[in-house]
Amino acid sequence: MDRKELYLAWAPPTSTWSRWAKPVLFAQLLPQGQLLPQGNIQGLTDYVVPVAVDALLANVPSPSPGENVAIVVNLPGVESVDAGLALARRGYRPVPLYNCANGSGAVVPVEPIMIRLVIGADVLQSLAIPDDAPPAFLLDSDRLQGALPPNPGQFDNRWVVFPQDFPSGIYLRSQGIRRVLVIQRSNAMSDDLAHVLESWQRNGLAIETMVLGGAPPTPPPEPATFHRSSFGGGFWYRPLMFMSLRSRRSNAGGFGAVRPMPSSGGG
Repeated sequence: MDRKELYLAWAPPTSTWSRWAKPVLFAQLLPQGQLLPQGNIQGLTDYVVPVAVDALLANVPSPSPGENVAIVVNLPGVESVDAGLALARRGYRPVPLYNCANGSGAVVPVEPIMIRLVIGADVLQSLAIPDDAPPAFLLDSDRLQGALPPNPGQFDNRWVVFPQDFPSGIYLRSQGIRRVLVIQRSNAMSDDLAHVLESWQRNGLAIETMVLGGAPPTPPPEPATFHRSSFGGGFWYRPLMFMSLRSRRSNAGGFGAVRPMPSSGGG
């Protein structure tokens, strides 16, 4: 498959949720659907979703016409893609929301995610997922910090999510969604995702969280309550969030750029 076909495997035009799928990582593939020269997917064509992921997600409710549940998969790196493919086998439509660029010395490693997306396209094409299947939005929980603290010379590709990256709570309800289940590796919730969930909660959606452990069985989902974040809401949220991102970096360089080498000049 070429990169357009790979993207359409994850975001078929007939799916209710494809308009929210992010094409960023697919656009960075070579036209033939391979990684850029620094990457290599040879030898990975036999990739299968690990059985352990299916077992960890045993307590996720199956799609039901009477009460569909939307899923937010907020897991680290490739684990989020694995979980999305496992949920696809159960009737959910995985929606990749990875919204960052790859590059040499990237702070957030996205090349493994790209490999999983390439190989996972074959898995999705083998499944008969209904066009109106409930969504499973896929996020990298390491999007704000990466694998290691950024060093000078690294490409700072950290990223955040905004409410505009998701359907509104009103739209979700119009599609029969009444509950949202957030799947994570810890109880901690980042400010950006908490802001999205808080807006959904204000629109009448019940929010639940499921924390995955190292081995099954996974505890059942628990109700969650979100209060307005420290960034507030409405018009000021986006600029305030970007100001916060700037405050997390050094005096120069940072999100979306290569972090500069420290100056060696004198005073």
